[in-house]
Amino acid sequence: MRRSAALTFVLRRLKRLGLWRFLFWSFIIFNFLPVALLTYHIQTTISPLEFLLKDMREPKTVIDVPIPSANASLVVLDMINVHQHLVERWLYVRYSSDRSDEELGYGLIWPKPGVAGIDRFNTSTWVANQVVLPSGEMCNDIFIMLKMSNRTAFRKLSFGLNNGMLHSFHGTMMRDNGSLVTVEQSAELIHVSRRWFGLIENNNNKVVHSAYGDWIDQEKRKNAVYDQIIIREREESDGDVVYYPNRVFSDASTVRKLYRLLKENGFIIVYISRRDKSERENIFSTYKASFGEHCKVLEPSKTQNSYLFCQKTNNSTTFEKIHRGAFS
Repeated sequence: MRRSAALTFVLRRLKRLGLWRFLFWSFIIFNFLPVALLTYHIQTTISPLEFLLKDMREPKTVIDVPIPSANASLVVLDMINVHQHLVERWLYVRYSSDRSDEELGYGLIWPKPGVAGIDRFNTSTWVANQVVLPSGEMCNDIFIMLKMSNRTAFRKLSFGLNNGMLHSFHGTMMRDNGSLVTVEQSAELIHVSRRWFGLIENNNNKVVHSAYGDWIDQEKRKNAVYDQIIIREREESDGDVVYYPNRVFSDASTVRKLYRLLKENGFIIVYISRRDKSERENIFSTYKASFGEHCKVLEPSKTQNSYLFCQKTNNSTTFEKIHRGAFS
């Protein structure tokens, strides 16, 4: 009797509501509710990287900034490193001609803390990782230069920003009483580094927009001196090959001015890339003319590039000690 009464009650309710309403809501519940629950699960439990590894098969253009003076543009691309399960942000110079894109560097990115929902999968909202240095030849160069320069120098001067990674990693290592000034002649490059690569700037860690020769002359007139100078600026070229350093820093008169900007026992590091043997020897001879015998070249096996290390000193023992410490 109870079962019969219950069935009669259900049939009456269905008749009152209408069979079509019952079927409609049944369809909604059994078809759309699972999809909604699955979407919520993906956005709250699955990591953005797992999602992107399945979805992001091609690099995604984050921004394209024109450089009218160079007939080119700065292009920021986010791409998956499938082998290392990382998301990398690359910076290129893209020319309007048939010339190949020029790499300016890359860094790792990750989602902003606390960001939920679909924004977790939009890499353009992600921020630069200033803690972990990615692998690769370009970053091996960065690591070597960081190791060479991580001495007791308090005032550092750097030429060439690239994507700002070297400047930012210096900033994270800087002591409270230390300072770093990086000079960059491209306003567009400074903007992109700030907006898309998390460029670190504060009272002791500054980026200056200026032509290199003008800045050197200005500091010379001010009688400014530095413990260390780093040169990692590329040479503009009409072809596909990019050379380091910029020709400004291969000029004998510029090298003499840089020598005067160094304190006693201060040193300079010059990044040399894509130069043939005769060009490297000419650069070395130019610096040796100002620094004397206190210049040496490092050519690590894990990179195709060279590093010129020179110190302003009359003490060979001091030079050898710092040289060994920097290159060990």
